[in-house]
Amino acid sequence: MECVARIERCLGLDEVTGTLSALEIEDLVSVRDGVSEHHRLEQVARMAARLLCEAVADPLRARELGRAGRRRAEEAFSWDAVAATTVDLYRSVAGRVG
Repeated sequence: MECVARIERCLGLDEVTGTLSALEIEDLVSVRDGVSEHHRLEQVARMAARLLCEAVADPLRARELGRAGRRRAEEAFSWDAVAATTVDLYRSVAGRVG
């Protein structure tokens, strides 16, 4: 029971858990997580809209950012970069196993 009480405090449910069933608490946690995700998506949408407006207002800056993004993508996701990352991952796993 100590563990359950600790989890309830962490989730901020300790005030109401005495009157709620485990399923009701689970529903509250699910709603909270859904609301948090909705807020994150709204923030991403606002940021994308702001960046799009900035790009329209300053096409030269947008072109610079586009070129920088392309360079970054080519560096991070070229076949050479992907292969190097894969080899590093295999080596780290092999080092743990062997």
